[in-house]
Amino acid sequence: MDDKTYVLTGPNGGGKSTLFRVLSGVRNVRNMSVEGEAIVYDQDPLKGPLKDVGIIFQEHFRRYLGSTPEGEIKIHLWRSGVTGKAAERRIRELAYERDLRDIIKRPINTLSDGEKLRVILAAIFATKPLGYILDEPLSSLDPVRALRVARLIKDLEEPTLVFEHRREFFGKAHAAIVNGTLEKAKKRKEVIIRSRWEGGEIEVDIFHKRVRVPLAKRGIVPIRGPNGGGKTTLLREMFKKLRKKMRVAYLPSDPNLFLHKPKAEEEANRIYKGPIRRLSFGQKKELSVVATLQRKASVYLLDEPFKGLDDQARERVLKLIEKKSQEASVYIATNERESIKIYGPRLRVQSGDVYEESGPDRFKLTDSYPSRTRSVDPVDDHSGIDKSPEEPITSYNVLAPNVRRSSVDREPRIGRAIRITRISSSLLYRLSRV
Repeated sequence: MDDKTYVLTGPNGGGKSTLFRVLSGVRNVRNMSVEGEAIVYDQDPLKGPLKDVGIIFQEHFRRYLGSTPEGEIKIHLWRSGVTGKAAERRIRELAYERDLRDIIKRPINTLSDGEKLRVILAAIFATKPLGYILDEPLSSLDPVRALRVARLIKDLEEPTLVFEHRREFFGKAHAAIVNGTLEKAKKRKEVIIRSRWEGGEIEVDIFHKRVRVPLAKRGIVPIRGPNGGGKTTLLREMFKKLRKKMRVAYLPSDPNLFLHKPKAEEEANRIYKGPIRRLSFGQKKELSVVATLQRKASVYLLDEPFKGLDDQARERVLKLIEKKSQEASVYIATNERESIKIYGPRLRVQSGDVYEESGPDRFKLTDSYPSRTRSVDPVDDHSGIDKSPEEPITSYNVLAPNVRRSSVDREPRIGRAIRITRISSSLLYRLSRV
């Protein structure tokens, strides 16, 4: 392996996670046919788990030991022999270096999937292992965080093996695993979502704020936003309020929270067969999305329906979503701006506020971060997204201002909607923070 960072990709069910588990030494290989030998950092993974190697599983959000990010990092430091004041000092450094100061003491069960991934990455990097084996380390991150984490991984001095669908952030994938064999990696296809909706509005509470959200009768309503901005909270609050009035189908980001039957054919027809426990994460995700859309409902709330899917699976899911949007409304919360293009209006959730955006949905991976003096997109400030400062946003609709709900006055004091047209990005950024 010539490069320090070696990226593997491949279709769902091709063998990425199986190879990951074998190389990391956490999979029971006694009932598997294994030929040859593997030496990973001078260790034999077939004999047991590797030592002094940083490992991140694809389903990382189910593998936490601490109750807070601070406790999780402290446990990893304790395993590596760092305790006492040295551990506390290291935690403070990591909280600043990895931008965890706002969540370092929050309960882990209140964090989003992207925030949880940031925590486990910081905990793994804190131990300074011999090398890293990472399974989908960017799957739950918004583009800004994904770009920064990818750069951080590429700058590591230790050799790193990465299994990743979102390979654009690493520049390229060295190989693809297809049916257990290595092949040349192909360029990832773009998914185009043509959004449209019609209907009224609904008021929900997000982070102690009352906001108004479009309640579509039919159509596709995409939702963008950074990790921890409130996308999942918005879908949950809409589900709680709408299920008393109409049929609503809600799909969480983790497919394991949705799939509860032993066999795949019992969840959805004509997708996969056999025990669900033998499916890969991407196959479980596609199965959960199809099973949700096969239910009869007026509103479908899908949290990250494209996460962990290969190109063929994303095309199948998108066709089903477009077909279902002709008779019902489908809300889609997604982070993958680099490979999913939205043509039409979309919602953005940031810090509990809901905005309506229109205009071009552009995202470019650049080699350097824009300077603080440059005018950039207000929602992606200092993110590494290359956007011309002379190109204004064509439309930016503030659906509700920052109004905190009072315990005495139960009626929200929602101001008149402000429509900002043809205004510079820097000024728009300041207005959105008022």
